[in-house]
Amino acid sequence: MAQTITIEAPNLDALKADFEKAGKEAPSRLKFGLTQFLSMVADVARTSCPVKTGHLQSSITHEITKATNTEVEGRVGSNVEYAPYVELGTGIYGPNKTPIRPKTKKVLAWVSRGPRPTTPAGWKQASAEGRAVFAKETRGQKPKPFLLPAFINNLGKLVEVLKKALS
Repeated sequence: MAQTITIEAPNLDALKADFEKAGKEAPSRLKFGLTQFLSMVADVARTSCPVKTGHLQSSITHEITKATNTEVEGRVGSNVEYAPYVELGTGIYGPNKTPIRPKTKKVLAWVSRGPRPTTPAGWKQASAEGRAVFAKETRGQKPKPFLLPAFINNLGKLVEVLKKALS
């Protein structure tokens, strides 16, 4: 479930004069400025990311995906499989707005804490300890956005960072 959101930066007309002044160095300076901005957004996303094990938090990276003489594009995100589910929610709280139900079995089963049992005896022990959960459906997980707010809350700084890089 890859999610891509494209946002055009506002007020880039203010950069045209600085871009022209920079001459031949403009593309590399613009790339440097965008890298700084993306790094800042990634740092903010890491601090606002929900933490259980730290794996999702440490997976947040940034990169320049395209750099030509006239265009620079970048990306901030995570390659962790469950990142979109944390960001966007699941079940009735997610994009599909429907409860989560089993596809091939009669019930869903999960362990509320600790490692997942791999044997029937392990499931018995988890049930005895009150860690095993069985349900015909679940409402899902509420979204805990950390990437999009990090970007939106810092978008106003983009022109400032790029102007500084171009001068």
